[in-house]
Amino acid sequence: MKHELNLGVRTWLHLNRVRFKVEKHLTKHLEHYDLPLIGILNQTNFLLYWFNCKRIWQKKHLH
Repeated sequence: MKHELNLGVRTWLHLNRVRFKVEKHLTKHLEHYDLPLIGILNQTNFLLYWFNCKRIWQKKHLH
């Protein structure tokens, strides 16, 4: 359980780092678009995080 939690936290931190880099890169190039870009990226990050938590829970409880 502790290992899975550590893995989840590391994955979440990694996704945050990736998201930050993508945000920086995209906002430079897409400043002229009127898009809620950070909102879209936050939603994507949340979905990836939720999917990872669900997968860990299933591995723990269904096997």
